[in-house]
Amino acid sequence: MSPKSSSINTFQQESVETPDTAKKRLWDSEQPQKPSYKRTRARIAELDEEVQSLQPSTQRETCDLAAKLDRLENENRKLHRVLEAIKVAVAEDEDGDKSYENDTSDRSRKISLEPPNAYYGEGVDVVSLLYEGLLSFDPKTPHESSIHPRPERVPITIPPTMLHPIPRKINQIYEYVFRISNGDAREVENADPGLIFKAINEGWETLHAKTMQNPLFLILFHIDQRIFYQQQKVTRLAILYKDLNLFKAGYLAE
Repeated sequence: MSPKSSSINTFQQESVETPDTAKKRLWDSEQPQKPSYKRTRARIAELDEEVQSLQPSTQRETCDLAAKLDRLENENRKLHRVLEAIKVAVAEDEDGDKSYENDTSDRSRKISLEPPNAYYGEGVDVVSLLYEGLLSFDPKTPHESSIHPRPERVPITIPPTMLHPIPRKINQIYEYVFRISNGDAREVENADPGLIFKAINEGWETLHAKTMQNPLFLILFHIDQRIFYQQQKVTRLAILYKDLNLFKAGYLAE
């Protein structure tokens, strides 16, 4: 055998890898990666536990935020309703005051511009009229005021809005309406309509103190005593029953 063929056989033997050699080489290549692999697995497990622990708290916070948003939206709607009602009431007061001022100024202007001889008719000389009256004076003749009556004094009337400031009382009642919160929904729902009949028939003082702590009955009390206290009992009863149903429908629907 030549040296050349011997070297070829030796190279072929060395290039052929046995199974044990392949396993050993694979094991040697995996050893440096094992610590990194273990650290990665441990970190993944920690992240999984953290995500699982955060899920319930995140859900609770989301529910709390949604509830707060609902409360804020309800309060915002109530504020808008109260603001619109106050605007209407203030506009009615201003219109009543302006109309009253215009009426009184027109009357005073008309009376001040009216000439003196208008009391005696157009074209009548006051001096000659007095002279003739003195010469032809007769006690039996009627008095001059009966012959030439002066216009009656124009009575100055105050508009009803100034005598009975209903809009101002309504604005005060809105303060109690706005105090009702979502936590009072159960008390509003449990308001007994039969107690309205007792309050109108026997008096509000006959109701139990706990009943008057109900925000809805407090509002009905002020509506009855501030606005409709001079009406008949049947009218007051009908108004309060209607208001009770309206308040219940409005607050329980939100």
